[in-house]
Amino acid sequence: RLQVLDLSGNDLTGPIQPELGQLRQLQGLDLSHNQLTAIPPELGWLGQLQTLNLSVNKLTGPIPPELGQFNQLQDLNLSGNQLTAIPPELGQLGQLQDLNLSGNNLTAIPPELGQLNQLQALGLSHNQLTAIPPELGQLNQLQGLYLRVNELTGPIPPELGQLGQLQVLHLHVNELTGPIPPELGQLGRLRKLYLHENELTGPIPPELGQLGQLQVLHLSHNDLTAIPPELGQLGRLQELHLDYNRLTGPIPPELGQLRQLDTLYLHENELTGPIPPELGQLRFLASLHLGYNRLTGPIPPELGQLRELCWLYLDHNRLTGPIPPELGWLPQLRSLLLHANRLTGPIPPELGRLEQLRNLGLQGNWLTGSIPPELGRLEHLYDLYLHVNQLTGPIPTELEQLRSLKILWLHGNQFTGCVPPALAPICQCPDLPLCA
Repeated sequence: RLQVLDLSGNDLTGPIQPELGQLRQLQGLDLSHNQLTAIPPELGWLGQLQTLNLSVNKLTGPIPPELGQFNQLQDLNLSGNQLTAIPPELGQLGQLQDLNLSGNNLTAIPPELGQLNQLQALGLSHNQLTAIPPELGQLNQLQGLYLRVNELTGPIPPELGQLGQLQVLHLHVNELTGPIPPELGQLGRLRKLYLHENELTGPIPPELGQLGQLQVLHLSHNDLTAIPPELGQLGRLQELHLDYNRLTGPIPPELGQLRQLDTLYLHENELTGPIPPELGQLRFLASLHLGYNRLTGPIPPELGQLRELCWLYLDHNRLTGPIPPELGWLPQLRSLLLHANRLTGPIPPELGRLEQLRNLGLQGNWLTGSIPPELGRLEHLYDLYLHVNQLTGPIPTELEQLRSLKILWLHGNQFTGCVPPALAPICQCPDLPLCA
């Protein structure tokens, strides 16, 4: 007798035929990637069914409550349709391990889904859901909860902190408000926490520092106000995204203890004080974005120890002092943006060692001296912004060797001499004549 029926990826149209409900021994039914329009309630007769995949069709209307009769069902995938309602009867699927309803037009989560005590993955992303029922905190086997890109409002239920097996939590791109519940710090197995693009407020709870397995913490684009030093205890963290918030106060030096960190985004906040030299201990760091804050003091020379660093953005702060020559020790650096600060002194010739550099932005500072001819070694450099400083002397002819250079802005300085002919098409330096 037929146990598995796979008709996926065809051009089947119209409603699913109710006669399929007579295949009482069927264990797997896959009708995904067709153009089917309706689910017949007769499918509820398939008492042996373990897997049902109707994803990526044109199914409309509410999910039939008869699907709650599948007492052997382990995997139900109805994603990528136009379904409008989840029946509370789905909470009776006692063997269900994976429920994917993402990419529909669903508006409410029935609290009965909290009865699915074998559920390991719940996908409800890309719908029109407006609230998270606290009963979801009863899903004690759940490993992945996916609710991104909905219309969720109100606070994050603290009951989610009871999900002791949870490894991935996606709540981003919603309209959630209020503080981050400190109870989330109880999720000892959590590896990825995505709460970005909401309207969350208040300080980041120090309890998040207890998430010893956490690899990704993404809290950007909220209204959060403070970074707790306890985040420095996240020894497995690889990505920390706190950009586009309202964070104030200093950058905690404890962040330098995040020895696995690859990405640190703190830009577009209101952070003050110095850049902690302890950040130079982050030996795997590839991206450091601290721009658009109110940071003061010098650029720590310890940043020259970040040998994996590719992107260093310190622009639009109030940094002072010279550019450390140690920044020339960053062999992987592709983009160095230090513009719109109060940096003084000469451009270090050591920057000519940055063989991978594509973008160099030093404009809008108080730099003095001449352009080091060593910059002519930057064979991959695409844009060079040195305008609005106090630079003097001639434009080095070595810059003509920069075959990849497309943008050269030098205006607002005190250069002498003339513009080398090869640089004339790209040079913004109206006060200088073209060399003969």
